[in-house]
Amino acid sequence: MSTQSGNQNVIRILIAILALFLTAFQLIFTFRGLDQPAAMDQAQIARELARGNGLTTKMLRPVDVVESSQANEEYNPLHARDTTYAPLAILADAVALKVTGMDDPKNINMTEASGNIYAPDRVIAAVSSLFFLLALVLMFFFLRDLFDELIASICVIFVTLSNLFLQFAVSGLPQMLMLCLFIGSCHALLMAVRASVAQRGAEQLQWLCASSVLMALVCLSGWLGVWPLIGLAIFIGIYFRPRGVYSLIPIAAVVLLSGWFLIRNKIWTGSLFGNAAYSIYNTFGVGEENIMRASEQSAVPFQASDFILKLLGFSLSQMDNLYANLGSIVVTPFFFLALLHSFKKPEVQAIKWATFSMWTAATIGMTLYGTHQAFSAGQLNVLFAPLMSAFGLSLVLIMLARLRMGEGEKFARNFVIFCLILISSGSFLFRLPGELRIGLWTSEKGIPQWPPYYPPALSGKLNSMTDSKKIIMSDMPWAVAWYADRHALWLPKRIEELESKIMPVLERKHTDIQGIVISPVSHSTTGMSGIYTNYGDFAPLVMEGMLLALSPKHNFRYVELFHEKEGADTPLGTWVSNTGKFNDITSLLGAQLLYYGKKETAY
Repeated sequence: MSTQSGNQNVIRILIAILALFLTAFQLIFTFRGLDQPAAMDQAQIARELARGNGLTTKMLRPVDVVESSQANEEYNPLHARDTTYAPLAILADAVALKVTGMDDPKNINMTEASGNIYAPDRVIAAVSSLFFLLALVLMFFFLRDLFDELIASICVIFVTLSNLFLQFAVSGLPQMLMLCLFIGSCHALLMAVRASVAQRGAEQLQWLCASSVLMALVCLSGWLGVWPLIGLAIFIGIYFRPRGVYSLIPIAAVVLLSGWFLIRNKIWTGSLFGNAAYSIYNTFGVGEENIMRASEQSAVPFQASDFILKLLGFSLSQMDNLYANLGSIVVTPFFFLALLHSFKKPEVQAIKWATFSMWTAATIGMTLYGTHQAFSAGQLNVLFAPLMSAFGLSLVLIMLARLRMGEGEKFARNFVIFCLILISSGSFLFRLPGELRIGLWTSEKGIPQWPPYYPPALSGKLNSMTDSKKIIMSDMPWAVAWYADRHALWLPKRIEELESKIMPVLERKHTDIQGIVISPVSHSTTGMSGIYTNYGDFAPLVMEGMLLALSPKHNFRYVELFHEKEGADTPLGTWVSNTGKFNDITSLLGAQLLYYGKKETAY
């Protein structure tokens, strides 16, 4: 017995060392900075919170500027409330930024000697990594309690070596915090099921309340978490008697914990759900970006006829990419076969159907909000991958045991487990040597996310040449707000909307647009027709960087109207002529990262 216990301790230590090594390896050697717009956006909100400015944002969306100013006369674009993101992950980031001093402008402005990686990026990534490690610990104890030590250990290894989970671990996105809370909620649900089987009513109620509160905290980490909460409420209402009564507990928990934020959204934007409600426009053929960059909702035609086709497309995409979305763990698809298998333990059987209920509801939510990429801010499948892999692995081991191979059974089981781990970790193992080599070569300065993000140009050059009390328009406002620490307005499509709807709001608060930043974000993924469709009146600015890059001496100017030429007959030309600004262009990095403003130094 002592020998078995000693072997288990050795395995636990090896798994812990592996997880710590891979996490440190990513943060130190291969980390290239944040690359998700949502991560940068939440990080800059966290920095404002750490500075004592509350849940305010420096990233301004045209639709929010206009509609918030109409709903609340006190709206100030230089102190705009964020109503897009759930607050819990932002709060965790704010604590980390405050503790490390990365909320102080003196500590975050980059110079040429600073390297290419923004120091606060590592802090935000480290927070995600810590939650990833905590999730592994919680996962082990939960799966060991639900199944056994073997399944728990193997599933932890699956997750540790999953390329998708390792990406989320340094992404700055809230998924790893959500995973910790989700596992905690499932563990509490397991205890409630056991109390129900033992007919301990008071204990059952306590654990149901704990599970519901933790799931409500999942929602407060990412608003899409409300969908698995709905699935949890459905399961609780069906499983626990009297049926339907206990399903009110999760609903009450999320309403009580998020009520203050909903009321706050209503006060500041006129809508209970704030900017977060616009995400659903992805499914209606409009696109979240288009509605965010419009001056008001009515400015973007609502294409209800596309809803069914879009919904069907996102549904099929969810199924097509399911294996990748679940971390490419080879046994996760076996979960759906496990639904047909009756497990002996009633609590295992119950958690199986609870997982299916929550996953189904989450899939509906992701479909409605147009989430289809494996690595994205709206992805919820990572929450279910550990549980699904545990059920899938359990089914595989049961099938092996039924083959009754006698003396060769243990060897066959271990060989199958080894193959499963090897296949599941394949994508990570293939990229490991190349990333290690590059990381070691560039360990001194690091490799930035270029294109489209180059922190030294934004944090150093752009920050020093701009005014903190004025606003910069950009095609990547999340990066300008985070790296340059400046208020950034998302580039609208139409000059008319900018002049008639947005500029009056800025003038009332005694601020103005001081310049425009154009980056590869706007032209690296689309052709000329796509640029015109996406950027409308501002398309010439987007195209100019590419044409300058093709000009050997960088002296070919596509947008001649910036020379204050009389008689400019385009909306952009008329606007520039009237404002008397943006008549000069400065290179932040080559011809692809440009700043238009009143600067002495020309490109």
